[in-house]
Amino acid sequence: MMKLNRRALIAGIAATAASPSILAASEGMRPHALRFKDRAMTDPKEIDYTLRKARVGSFAFVDGDEPYVIPWTYGYEFKDGKLRLYMHCARKEGRKREILKKNNKVAFDIHCDLASSINEKDPGSSGWSYRSLTGVGRMRELEGKEKLHGLQLVFFNQAGRVPETVNEKAAAMVDVLCLDVEVYCGKRADKKECPLPAIS
Repeated sequence: MMKLNRRALIAGIAATAASPSILAASEGMRPHALRFKDRAMTDPKEIDYTLRKARVGSFAFVDGDEPYVIPWTYGYEFKDGKLRLYMHCARKEGRKREILKKNNKVAFDIHCDLASSINEKDPGSSGWSYRSLTGVGRMRELEGKEKLHGLQLVFFNQAGRVPETVNEKAAAMVDVLCLDVEVYCGKRADKKECPLPAIS
C-alpha cells in the first residue's frame, strides 16, 4: 500500500479550498497545480473578466502522437464555478473535426493584460504581469436550440451584442462546438513596475 504523504494531503486540501474546480478531473484528466500559490486567480469576477477581455484562445488537440494547436475566437458561459467555451467552424470540415472523431479531449489557454518591465542593468529582476486561464475538457458538437445559443454567445463575446441575423438560418450554415471544461486553473502576476489594469 502506498504511504500517504501528510504534507501533500494538507496542500491538496488547501488547494481545493482555494479553487474547487482544480480537482474536478475525470476520466484520466489530470489537474495541474500552481508552483506559486500566491499567483492563483480564483476570484470569479477576475476569471470572468479574463474570459471577456481575451476573446481569442489557443486550443490544443491530440492527434495520435502529435499535438495540434489553433487560435480560436470563442464565447463562454461561466456560472457557479462551471465553465463552457463555445466556438463555431465550417460544417464537417477541417483537421480538428477529424481529430475529434478519435479523441475529443481538448486543452486551452486564454490570457490577457500582458505587460513587461525590463531591467537593462539587471535582467534577472525583469518581470511580467498577466492574467491567464488554462484547462482541459471534452469537446462536442451542438444541435438545435443549444447550437443557436452557443453561436449567439460567440457573437456576444466578440462584438458585445448579438445581431438579429444570428438566428436559426445563420446557425444552419456553420457548426458550433462546445468545450465542457472539466479542469481549469487561473493564474495572475502583478508586478509593481507594470501593474495589472483594474477589472472593469
